[in-house]
Amino acid sequence: MKRILLLFFVLFFTVSCAQDFMSDIPCNIQTECPKNYKCEKQKCVPCNAQECQNGYYIQPGFQVPASSLDFGNVQVGTQKISTVDVKYVAISGAPINIKGTIETDNKDKNGKDVFKAVNESFQELKPDSTLAFQVSYSPKMLKENSAYLVISSNEPGNFTAKVKLSGRGVDPNIEVTPSSIDFGNHFKNGPEKTEEIKISNTGDGPLQIDSISLSEGTPPDFVLKNTPAGGASVSPNGSISFKISFTPKTPGTLTTTVVIKSADKDKPVINISVRAYVSEECEPGYYDMNRDPADGCECLGDKRGGTSCDKDLVKSIIAGDNLPDTGGCVTVTGNLVPDDAEDWWTFIGVDTADVQGGATTGGDKYRISVNFLSNPDKLIFDMYKGCTDSKGGNTEYCSGADCIPKKEDKKRNLEDGYNQKCDSLEFSMSKNTKLQGDIYMRGEEVCQLPVNNPQLQDVNHCIDDTARYYIRVYRNKDSSGGIPLSSASCEKYVLQICNGK
Repeated sequence: MKRILLLFFVLFFTVSCAQDFMSDIPCNIQTECPKNYKCEKQKCVPCNAQECQNGYYIQPGFQVPASSLDFGNVQVGTQKISTVDVKYVAISGAPINIKGTIETDNKDKNGKDVFKAVNESFQELKPDSTLAFQVSYSPKMLKENSAYLVISSNEPGNFTAKVKLSGRGVDPNIEVTPSSIDFGNHFKNGPEKTEEIKISNTGDGPLQIDSISLSEGTPPDFVLKNTPAGGASVSPNGSISFKISFTPKTPGTLTTTVVIKSADKDKPVINISVRAYVSEECEPGYYDMNRDPADGCECLGDKRGGTSCDKDLVKSIIAGDNLPDTGGCVTVTGNLVPDDAEDWWTFIGVDTADVQGGATTGGDKYRISVNFLSNPDKLIFDMYKGCTDSKGGNTEYCSGADCIPKKEDKKRNLEDGYNQKCDSLEFSMSKNTKLQGDIYMRGEEVCQLPVNNPQLQDVNHCIDDTARYYIRVYRNKDSSGGIPLSSASCEKYVLQICNGK
C-alpha cells in the first residue's frame, strides 16, 4: 500500500512540474507555444475546450468588419483608393502581421487587372488598434468589375477573411456653356444683372461635380447663385444650371473666373472668364442724391408730376381733372430726383350748387385742403388758384413765372387760396372772413341767391367758385423765415388733396 501511494505522489509531482514549466514559456505568437497551448498575454497557457483542434490554436488574431467594398463610379483611366478596416482581436497581446491579395471573381476574370492591394507585403497590426488596409480600383473600360480581397496573417491556422470588391468604369464628358461672360458696361450702383451657366454631361456614366467657385481675389460685385453642392452628379445626357450675378459697385474694369472641377479626367478643371466695366458717372435716370461716393448713384428718378404748369407738362391729380366738394380726397406720390427737380400737379376744384330746390339761402361746402401724408425730405409746396398771363388775362393753362403771384398781390393771393412754402393748406369758402379794407364778406358760410333783394347784411351771394388749381412740390433751399431746409434722398412723398371734407 505504501508503494502505491509513493508512486502516485511521484507521478502527480512530475505532471504538475511539467505543466508549470510549460506555462512559464514566454511567447509573442502562437507558433512559439507547444501543442495544446496558446499564447495569451505573452505566456503559453493551456487551450480551453475546442480552442486547439488537432492540438493547435486556430482562433484568428484579426477581424474584418466589412464583407464588401463598392468603389462606385470611377472614371476610366483613373485610380481610386479606398480602405478596408482590419481590427486586432488576438489574445496574445503581441503584434501580428497581415497582408492582402486579390482573387479573381468568377464573374470577372479581369478583376486582378483593375483591383490591387496597395501594399501586398505584410503590414504590422498592433494590439488595440485598427489598420486601414488600402485597395485601389483602376477601371480600363466601360463595364462593371468585381473581385475579392483576401486578408491573411502570419499566425498558424491559415485563417483568411474575404471582402468582395466591386466598381463601375465610366467615362463622362463635361460640356459648359457659355465659355465666357461679358456683362458689358454699367454705371455705378446700377441694377443687378445675371447670367446662367449650364453644365452638361455628354459622356457615358454619371459626372461628379467636385466644386464650383470664383477665383481668389474676385471683386464683391460678382456672386454665384444656386450652385450645386460639391459631390453633385450629372446623369448622362443630363445637365444642371447655376447663375452668376453682377451688381456694379466698384468703378473700373472688373474680372473674375468661374472655376468648375469635375471627375472628367480629360477636362478636370473648366475656367469661365467673366468681365464687366463700371463707370463712375451715373447711368441715365440715376442720381447721387446723398453725395456719398461710397454708394454711388443710389437714386432712380421717378418724377410723377410735370416740370411746370405748361399744359403739356403739368399732370392732373385725378382723371378728368374734376374734384367736387363732396368730401372726396385724392393722393399723389412722387420723389424729387435730382434734388432740384419739382413736380407740378393740377385739378379743378368743383363748387356744386349751394342752394337746392326752391330755397333762397344756403351754405357753401367748398373747402380745398392740401397736406403731406408722408414727407421724409421735408418738402414744401406752393398753391395757386388759376393763373394770369403777361397781359393780366386769365388762362386755362399757363407757363413758368406767370403762375407765381407778384409780391404786391400777396395779400389778395392768400385770400384767394394762393400760398407759398406750405406743408399744409386749407382754403375754405364755408367760412365768412373780412379783411381790413374789404367791403364784402369773403366767405360763403351763409349766402343767398342774387335774385333776392335787398341783400342781407353780412351775407354773400351764392356764387360758383369752381376754379383750376396748381400745386408745385419742391425742396426748400432757403433757410429764411424759419422753414426747415429740405433734405435730399430717394424717399417718396405722398400728398393728399381734398374738397369739401
